This record gives sequence, structure tokens and C-alpha cells, in this order.
Amino acid sequence: MQIGPWKKPVRIWLGGTLGGAESVENTLRATGILVHRWPFVRGPEHARACDMCFDVLSGEADPEDARAAFVEAAAEASILVD
Repeated sequence: MQIGPWKKPVRIWLGGTLGGAESVENTLRATGILVHRWPFVRGPEHARACDMCFDVLSGEADPEDARAAFVEAAAEASILVD
């Protein structure tokens, strides 16, 4: 399994008890957030980001493609900070 580091982190706002804005720096962390901590709204961009992250973790895709998909999913869920 690959961690899939990103060239530039993505900042998202999850709120709650974990302190709000968080910096996501790799595909492994993004996958954990997408699966376990994502807000209630899970639209088509969320599904695409999950698929892309799983592809990176299995060595079948480029980490920057997962980053781009994660950004789109965060924008769809209105949690993108940057």
C-alpha cells in the first residue's frame, strides 16, 4: 500500500471537537477522512474521490489525481478552506 504524498496540502473544515480546519497532506489521510469523518452530504464527487484514493493506495493511480478528486469532493460538501 502506498501513502500517496501530495505536493500541496488541502485545507478542509470539519468543525466539531477536533478543532475545525485541518490540513490533508496525503492520500492515506484523505481516504480515512472520506470514509470515517466526511459530513453527511456524500455526492458523486465524494464517490469519485473514494475510488481515486483507493486506486492510489493500490498503486494504480497518481497521488495528484486523488488530490484533485479530494478537492472537488470538499468543494461539493462546502468544506474546502483554500
